[in-house]
Amino acid sequence: MVCYDVRTGLTCFCLLLLFFASIKAIKVIGRDVTVTAGDDAQLFCEAIEATEPLTTIRWQRRTKKNPTNTDFLAITSSGKEEHINGLRDRVKFAGNLAVLDGSILLSNVTLLDEGIYTCIFSVFPSGSYKTEIRLRVQVPPVVTVDTDVPAVAGDTEGILVTCTAANAKPEAEVSWSLGALNNTVKVQNTVTVDSEDRYTVKSNLIGTASKDLNQKKVQCVVTHPGLKQKLELNYTLDIHSTESKTCWTLFILTLVAGVCCFLIWKFELFQRVNKILRRDISQPVPTVSSDHKEVCVKSFI
Repeated sequence: MVCYDVRTGLTCFCLLLLFFASIKAIKVIGRDVTVTAGDDAQLFCEAIEATEPLTTIRWQRRTKKNPTNTDFLAITSSGKEEHINGLRDRVKFAGNLAVLDGSILLSNVTLLDEGIYTCIFSVFPSGSYKTEIRLRVQVPPVVTVDTDVPAVAGDTEGILVTCTAANAKPEAEVSWSLGALNNTVKVQNTVTVDSEDRYTVKSNLIGTASKDLNQKKVQCVVTHPGLKQKLELNYTLDIHSTESKTCWTLFILTLVAGVCCFLIWKFELFQRVNKILRRDISQPVPTVSSDHKEVCVKSFI
């Protein structure tokens, strides 16, 4: 466009301002997503207030394992999809080009998929516009209630039972429903985290083991955003008495002593019989002389 006078120049300037204003009005919007491992994640992305023709939509991501932006899907204006870098069947276009909806569906999400996803709209002639979407993956805990060593009645304070919520992301919340034991025992929690940012919570129920606690019922309660409802695991305290332990010890010792005595008796009997047999074998067999035979015959006649 050539401007020949001031009025025409002002017109050109205004047209240029309107052109660039229309370009800057293009916005790409999206929203962060949180899903549970194993579920599908829909990543929403849309261009609004766009007046220029679409050329392509591209998707990139960066994760903890691969911290640089890497293309994994491209959609042309005709709707053709190009899958790159391995996701292939796990990702598919779920949008609508007619309304500039570039959303995708990522199936069977794992913790390795967590990261930042970039949605890029390219239009002609102004270029590319993008937005970033954070995908968070939550992993529900594996919960167990048990004890490594059975509690023995006595005056020493120790661990009565442990409730473990393992390998969760984010950290699970572990609590106890103790009923009448609220003032008798206390709770001690420890938290560890691994290289994949998965948390393990161990909640120990600590108290002085006594006969009064034996067969008392407690309940471990675990809540986590990846669980559809809170977990309530019942447990019956098992306190071993020292008397029963002593009785079992005496019984086992008596049994072992009896077996040893029996084996010793069998060994001595074998030795005695063997000695007698060897002595009989070593003695010569007596012989009868001819004179003695003759006397015997005459005596018989």
